[in-house]
Amino acid sequence: MLELGECAAHPSVTTMKRIQSDSMAVSALTHIVIDLSYRDAKRRSVLDIPETRDEVFGKILSFKSILQGIKAGKVQIVLF
Repeated sequence: MLELGECAAHPSVTTMKRIQSDSMAVSALTHIVIDLSYRDAKRRSVLDIPETRDEVFGKILSFKSILQGIKAGKVQIVLF
């Protein structure tokens, strides 16, 4: 098992607009982390709110290069 100091992690936070405009390459993408711990005033998570749920499933996870990575097993979705 690798210790934290033995490997490099390069996290990145982005928006769909940056992915669509190729401002951020997704070729080295290995994980998509979705933070479900945040709750809004109505106690809804990012997947409970229709607008953000539609953005996640309708745009991000269906984006061609991301979807190919998921199908090939190169990209994993992590629910946090």
